Amino acid sequence: MVDLDEPIHVVTHDPAWAEMGNVLVRDISRQPVWAAADVEHIGSTSVPGLDAKEALRAPS
Repeated sequence: MVDLDEPIHVVTHDPAWAEMGNVLVRDISRQPVWAAADVEHIGSTSVPGLDAKEALRAPS
């Protein structure tokens, strides 16, 4: 569970966020449950050049 009292740390925009979002959208869109849905990368990490709360990185 997420600790809602945890401080938020805004970091400098990372150009890798766009590709991370594209990969996640592609991977999620391939799941049968999402076959009829539009899946999009939204939120502060989807805005080019905008500093944001650091994106979670998928396990390697």
